[in-house]
Amino acid sequence: MAEATSPLDTLRTIVSISAENDGVPSSRAFTGQGMALLEEAGQLNGPEWFADPVGRIDAFDWDADTGRLTVIVTDFAPSRWGEVRDKRELLPAVTDATSQLTRLLPAAARSDGDATRAISYLRDLRGKIRAIRIVAMSNGSYETQQAALENIAEIPAELSVWDAGDLATAVAHTAVREQTIHFDDQPGGGVPILGPIGEHDVSSYLMVLPGDLIADLYQAHGASILGRNIRAFLQVNNRVNKGIRQSLRETPGSFFAFNNGLSLTATELERSLVGGEHIVTSIKGLEIVNGGQTTASLHHAKYHDGISLAGVSVQAKLTVLPIGADEMALQIARFANSQSPVRMGDLTSNNRFFQSIEQLSRTVDFSVDQTGKLWFFERIRGQFATETAAARALGAEARFKRKYDRTRRFDKAELAKYELAWLQMPQVVAAGAEKSLAIFMNLEHGPASGGVPDEKYYWRLVAKALLWAETDRVIGSLDLGGYKAVDVGYTIALISNRTAGRLDLDAIARRQDAGDAWRDAVTAVAPEVHANLIRNAGARNVSSWSKTAAAWSAVQDIDWNPGSALTTSAPAPDATRMAVAAGQAAIGLAADEEDVAARERVEEFGSQAWFQLSSWAKETDNLQGWQRGIAFSVGRLVAAGKTPTAKQVAQAVKILDEAARLGFTPKRG
Repeated sequence: MAEATSPLDTLRTIVSISAENDGVPSSRAFTGQGMALLEEAGQLNGPEWFADPVGRIDAFDWDADTGRLTVIVTDFAPSRWGEVRDKRELLPAVTDATSQLTRLLPAAARSDGDATRAISYLRDLRGKIRAIRIVAMSNGSYETQQAALENIAEIPAELSVWDAGDLATAVAHTAVREQTIHFDDQPGGGVPILGPIGEHDVSSYLMVLPGDLIADLYQAHGASILGRNIRAFLQVNNRVNKGIRQSLRETPGSFFAFNNGLSLTATELERSLVGGEHIVTSIKGLEIVNGGQTTASLHHAKYHDGISLAGVSVQAKLTVLPIGADEMALQIARFANSQSPVRMGDLTSNNRFFQSIEQLSRTVDFSVDQTGKLWFFERIRGQFATETAAARALGAEARFKRKYDRTRRFDKAELAKYELAWLQMPQVVAAGAEKSLAIFMNLEHGPASGGVPDEKYYWRLVAKALLWAETDRVIGSLDLGGYKAVDVGYTIALISNRTAGRLDLDAIARRQDAGDAWRDAVTAVAPEVHANLIRNAGARNVSSWSKTAAAWSAVQDIDWNPGSALTTSAPAPDATRMAVAAGQAAIGLAADEEDVAARERVEEFGSQAWFQLSSWAKETDNLQGWQRGIAFSVGRLVAAGKTPTAKQVAQAVKILDEAARLGFTPKRG
């Protein structure tokens, strides 16, 4: 029997192959892979990685919820993987980062004109930073995980160390590090607890948690305490969350009765008996698997709205599970009672959609002679590196690389950005991998809905991957300056918008090339997009500006129209077409009568009315940017006597309903 590969060996292999494939030093590959793991674990939101490090600073990351600036530094020694190191070895990187911030923060506060990317990034955060966290990633082993630091520019600061063991665990389990949270600062030295209830390896407890404690936990630990993929449910502007916040303002004493409470899991629990009552003094591996909206709303109420949480209490059920009991944790998340039920697709890569994409990627051959030209979908981080290493051990590495060229590889987050850019949501793509994946998962017909992709969908997905890669290459050759990743997403979205999605994606996949017409379009559009983003950002950081609907709305003002060589007269393929479970129609294919009625309504609304709606939405900041783009595109198609696609019709009907609800009425005559 072959010896099992350790998580640390897997991490080393991933870094080694990443460095080899990308042509970068191992230290740079380690930083990139480490940040990707931390982003997947909810520790980062969308780091701004500097091509040229600022001293020892590799990247910044901003958490608007907690007002925390994260600064990333790397401690990497190629020959010392997993070796125990003294904490003093971290001092040079941490000290340099502190010095750089001490210099940069005041400079950003004074800056108004042109500036370096670091100062520009910090300038956009003036007056918003309430905490600083220096994250030190290391391929060594350290006892220290957390440590308080001296204030930096009068802002509280802390150190968080993610060493080789932590990162290897993230690779192996796709889970956050098991932090120990102490409650000995609570009145009475802990939180009262009832239990255990249950038997064998699983035991449950009941608690009543103060609202202040929950808000403080989120402030201290951020989204990591919610589990990796529940963050899609933490928008505090939806109806349920507004109700929660209203309850906190008006009837805080009744919050316990109104709220469904939290469902928690942990791996270890420490209790004490005080005055005949059991209290919990610390919890290891704490995750809130249900109750994300309650958590976010309590935090927002305290730290953003200034609402007192005194007297607010929340019921909580805590289940202590053995390490590795992931399936049990998923079952708890699935069946626990909460305001927003957590979909299984948001909690695991073992989603039917991604499993099907993986199967298709191992069988669909794009070579003309069927000799083996496949695209490798990495459903679980490290798959490509693991299979490459296995092929190497068997002496079949050359064959494996011919079959799966390194340029024909993508993962879940990349899949999401391909689709979202094509669906004209570049502001979401700009927000980073974690948010893009969360939004994509929960699209109306996205993976969390249970849809299963068919081969036709997969062909068109690969076409979008080709379009993304070629757009990235062309923009790189144009030497526009920074923000290339942002430019790529926005350029694709604008071309998709102006062509109404009428590209022959099947032909692109068949020839495995984006085509000269696409390259010409990118060459024309990308400089305009880049200039538009910088101009409209003004004194704001371009990366931050690009994450807003207003940025996408501004880019849509660019005067560019595609030539006939780029588009096809065929209806645009539905970007979310998937075959679904037996007994259901393919997603995106409406019943005939409903489809005809919807199309007639959209066309009878009239081109001028559509243009008026688009302008009104922009002037009043109503609707999403991509919805305004659809309204404008539909108006242009109707004016030209052309038929909107099924996808456009479906969205247009929703836009009409929403605009009418908001009071819009077109001027006729």
